[in-house]
Amino acid sequence: MNSLKGFVVLWTLFFLLLGGFILLDVSGVGITGNAPLTGIVDSGEEQEFTSQEFSVSFLMEETKINRIRDVKFSLELIPVIDIKSSVVLTYVLTDSTGHVRYYDEETVVVQESTVLERDLDRRNSRDIELEEGDYVFSLIVSYGDKEETFSEGLELEKISDLLYSLKQLFDIKMEVDKTILNSADELEARIIFESFGSEPTPVDLVFFIYDGQNNEILKITREIVIETEGVMFESFEEFSDVKPGKYMLVLRTLYNVDIEDYFEQEITIKDNIDLLPFIVVGIIFLAGLAVFFILRRKK
Repeated sequence: MNSLKGFVVLWTLFFLLLGGFILLDVSGVGITGNAPLTGIVDSGEEQEFTSQEFSVSFLMEETKINRIRDVKFSLELIPVIDIKSSVVLTYVLTDSTGHVRYYDEETVVVQESTVLERDLDRRNSRDIELEEGDYVFSLIVSYGDKEETFSEGLELEKISDLLYSLKQLFDIKMEVDKTILNSADELEARIIFESFGSEPTPVDLVFFIYDGQNNEILKITREIVIETEGVMFESFEEFSDVKPGKYMLVLRTLYNVDIEDYFEQEITIKDNIDLLPFIVVGIIFLAGLAVFFILRRKK
């Protein structure tokens, strides 16, 4: 009887110990009581809490602006380890007195080399009116326990809303295929007009050519009406009789009364030696030499 009671007590202790181990394992504490190296987030995805290192580079697109929305820049993040990491980007714009005029931040997840294109044309910046003057834009990049700050000085010039909208709309380019010419009559320029809206727009063009001493040697005036887009070619026939050397081609465009743009391109005319006189003299010399030997043989 006593042996039976002892057997029951042993079995009871065994099941109590087994149940305790099972409860500890299910709760995630582990037998040793240490927390696991990885955590389970609410989404059910496993995340690793590993410190990350980055190589960071920053480039501001333009330092002269007319509106806060013109602040545009690129950021390149190159991780040392190929693993997902969170990076906090903080944007701060201060005026010349150090007063913060704009502040915002965002978080991005980076795993591989990434280039981010950003600007301040955001919903929380569209009601901000900046005065004309100097500003400093700062980008703060935070990851892990590290922080890097990049700053760039900006100059803001106030212009009217009409002029600003027109400036964003029109686009003119001048292209010269050959800048090193055998002769001046090879010069040809191509003028490309893009994004001119749907209304016909008159454009005045003035071409200038200057020599190496900045003397104006040619001026050509043209007029053209552009609707939506167009291409114009200029062959510079009046520029055919010039000496070899370096010249500067300048184009001035004027449209919508007072919107003016300048384009310039350096060109070189090679100093080609005329071989024809030497060839003629050589032929005459050889012909005379041949006649001399023929007459000598006859004697």
